[in-house]
Amino acid sequence: MEFNRIKYFRTVFEVGSIRRASEILNITPGALSKSVKVLEDELEEALFTPQGRNIIPSEFGQKFYSLSADLMNVYSKLKENLSSLESADTFTIASWEVFSSYFCSKFAQESSTDFTLEVIERTPNNLEQSILSNQADVGITYAPIPHPDLEFIKAGFIEYGAFATKNNFKEKKLFEIPFAVPITVFPESPTGVKTLDNWPSEIDRRVAFQFELLETALDVARFGKAAVFCPSLIISLQNESLLPKNQLHLIKHVSTPKVVRQVYIVKRKSEPMNSKIKGLTSFLKKSLVRGSKA
Repeated sequence: MEFNRIKYFRTVFEVGSIRRASEILNITPGALSKSVKVLEDELEEALFTPQGRNIIPSEFGQKFYSLSADLMNVYSKLKENLSSLESADTFTIASWEVFSSYFCSKFAQESSTDFTLEVIERTPNNLEQSILSNQADVGITYAPIPHPDLEFIKAGFIEYGAFATKNNFKEKKLFEIPFAVPITVFPESPTGVKTLDNWPSEIDRRVAFQFELLETALDVARFGKAAVFCPSLIISLQNESLLPKNQLHLIKHVSTPKVVRQVYIVKRKSEPMNSKIKGLTSFLKKSLVRGSKA
């Protein structure tokens, strides 16, 4: 016996008309009549009898309406309690600086959240393991490590380019430009990703600085000391809060590598696509599109 059928029956009972009840419930009269008939078949009793253009409750229908009131109250309280639990829970995202810094802070600023948002730093493989062990609800990655119990949802593409302050290094050739690069090396994924900044290994560059934190590399670049090979999404988001002289721009006077990676939301296969995961996926898709235009 489905709850909606009981709800539909009670609406028809209260207004005394299939047509008026269907307008209130926003379903067709035919679908409503069928729902009432299925409920009658399940109960093996008639709930209504015809009276002109309207219908009136049968004796059994009157008794069932009275008894079902308690069920409605219990269901209403259950929904309130579940809503309260959901609003008080925690949503944990696992990723690394490319997403955990500017993107996740933007998600926190612009999303209407009624839960506690947690963001934890995890590199590939560790990211997948944190989801499998329930340390995180979802992950964001462009270097997926497949696992039979995980689902990888395509969210869009992230584009990498070489960035520096405006007109900086314009007299230099590519191999002369100083770069701030990450120290961290990824475990190789099936996508071929090896380095945190995705610089192609077959192309030489001048490494002037090495940092564990992306933000440190960006800070050095913002003050004109180095270039960074970085996602356009990050550059777009960080430029929003910078003075023009400190904003980073794509280096165009020399040919630089262009790298594009597929981005995934990672979740447990057993985890339903709830409102929080849907909200994150939607926000990520929009951000990736906006970042590609930076």
